[in-house]
Amino acid sequence: MEEKAIGFVGGLTDGVISLYICELLICGEYRGRGMGKELLRLVHSLYPKTRMGMLASSSSHTYYISLGF
Repeated sequence: MEEKAIGFVGGLTDGVISLYICELLICGEYRGRGMGKELLRLVHSLYPKTRMGMLASSSSHTYYISLGF
């Protein structure tokens, strides 16, 4: 069985106040399955007391809004 990365989230945090997401990438064939949302939830669960901010382009901005962020 071949293993491969299908998603990636990159960001910065101080661990206390801010969690800043700079990149969220999901392979095209896996998009629309909720994996981006789950990655964001997973990362925020590691730092639950932080507020999460995102670097967003015009297209990713609407995606983040649709997820409730």
